[in-house]
Amino acid sequence: MLTSLMIWFWCRQLGSRFDGIRRRAKEKLAKTGAPAVESLIGMVKREGGKWGCHCHGPAEAAEVLGMIGDQRAVEPLLKVLGTTYGLCHAVVRALGQLGDDRAIKPLVARLGARTEGRKDGVEDREVVIEAVAMFGQRAINPIMTVLLNRSSFNAREDAVEVLQRIGGQRAVEALIRELRDESRESVAKSAAEALGRLHDSNACDPLIGMLRDGLAKLTNDAHASLTAKLRAITAAQALGTLGDSRAITPLREATRAGDAFITTAAETALGQLGIVEAMTPEKLTALFTEKKAKMHEGMSYVEATSLLGLPTQTIKGDDILSGLGKVGGPAGSVSTARAMSFVEWKRREGTYRA
Repeated sequence: MLTSLMIWFWCRQLGSRFDGIRRRAKEKLAKTGAPAVESLIGMVKREGGKWGCHCHGPAEAAEVLGMIGDQRAVEPLLKVLGTTYGLCHAVVRALGQLGDDRAIKPLVARLGARTEGRKDGVEDREVVIEAVAMFGQRAINPIMTVLLNRSSFNAREDAVEVLQRIGGQRAVEALIRELRDESRESVAKSAAEALGRLHDSNACDPLIGMLRDGLAKLTNDAHASLTAKLRAITAAQALGTLGDSRAITPLREATRAGDAFITTAAETALGQLGIVEAMTPEKLTALFTEKKAKMHEGMSYVEATSLLGLPTQTIKGDDILSGLGKVGGPAGSVSTARAMSFVEWKRREGTYRA
């Protein structure tokens, strides 16, 4: 354990301009634990003159407080929440690590915050979402308040992301409610994607409803049709990710919608569900007749044949078109066709040997 003098010394090093020195100081202070907390709190409060810290000091001190996990740090950290950019990030992370209930509402209130001039606030968004998700089920009620109060669109999108990371029945129920929101398609889209990734069977019927609703609203009106199309595509993609066999029939219906984008999304989802007949012989032949070398950059021969579910050295180039019956597994139909096309292309170029 460090003495008071050594704590003072390592606190000063948190303000160093050199990353290695700051990293070493954080390790030393984190191992010291409780005896270093008061000194670190003083740095977070910007008592820089006392500790000789510079611009890095307060943020690094906040990070160490999160690593130590002492609850005495909660109130001081909450008081500086929302200050300068770098310090704010460190404080948000520390509050998430501390896991004290007093920090839940202030952190949830920061969902949707964006920092101008810094990658459209992407970094801010991820930091806050990660911190709120650390509270798990304890954060569900405040998050649901954000959704029910129809807060800013950014806040609702971030709330949906947090619910996906937390998971659980209540999170699924809240996400299902957001599917019906047509005021902002990005919120409904995020909710559908989240439900697909959670793989909860309770989401299947609502997603099927979203798909059929989108198909039913396809009209000659350009704006209304675009909105309906986006909802149908989003639902089809989510159903493919969800992996529930109940989606097969409605997805087959969607392939006959008469819209190329919806048809492609539905066929890809069917492929994810293991329904490979979604790629008809006519479409497969069309893929073969086009020269698609650029589409296959980055796909090795072994990867292509593996995707086909066939042994690498036993594929006969002339049998590829008739090989649909051999294709197995949940590979997407379009990806499967492209892999088959790749093998055929390599054979024609003279670089494939069966």
